[in-house]
Amino acid sequence: MEFLIIADLTALCKQDILDILNGGVSTNTNTNELNVVERAAVEEVRSYINPKYDVDAIFAATGDDRNPLIVSHVAHIALYNAHLKMTPNKVPAIREERYQASIEWLNRLARGIVNPLLPVKTITTADGNSAYYTALRYGGKSKKTVDW
Repeated sequence: MEFLIIADLTALCKQDILDILNGGVSTNTNTNELNVVERAAVEEVRSYINPKYDVDAIFAATGDDRNPLIVSHVAHIALYNAHLKMTPNKVPAIREERYQASIEWLNRLARGIVNPLLPVKTITTADGNSAYYTALRYGGKSKKTVDW
């Protein structure tokens, strides 16, 4: 596993269930089943936070340098994907609830409603200076016309 470690998953799921989700092989061995769902979960999280945050720095972090909220949401999404891959019609309700909560949080993060301490993406301008990414929202009320 590249971003998550087994302890991140065992905090959310029992070891024997992880072994079953890992294709019946103990998670102590390096197998491909959990790696696939972890990479899919990381890419899903990247797709939500990529425009504003430096995703390369976020997912390059290791150990205690990783953001706990990102770790938690990636783990929930990975476990949901593992259950979905193993038994598509029998995903536990808790996995679906936590997956939906993670997606809702990522949507709020993408809209700027929640602001965790994550590295912000910097953009190099034409003159060689670097600037932080800022989302510019524009719009207003529609024009009202009054006929007298």
